[in-house]
Amino acid sequence: MDLRKRGLVILGICVSAMAACSPKRAETVEELMANPQHLNEVRARCRVNRAEVGEATCQAAAIALGKRMGEGDIHYTPHPVPFDSNR
Repeated sequence: MDLRKRGLVILGICVSAMAACSPKRAETVEELMANPQHLNEVRARCRVNRAEVGEATCQAAAIALGKRMGEGDIHYTPHPVPFDSNR
């Protein structure tokens, strides 16, 4: 194998290794909300090994679950109770 081909092979191996080591893209809240079954799978994986799944993905899963459950949309507004100062 001549020097030029060997250089191309080494370059290809280096590029492949760097692509394999690159961090995974974090899933977005919208992606997780669109697929509830996948959201549950991600939440389960976060409970087992949060570092492997990735902090950004686990945070997105928590936010997606909150949005699916109506967090932020429903506000508790109790009826005012009169204060009785004679008690």
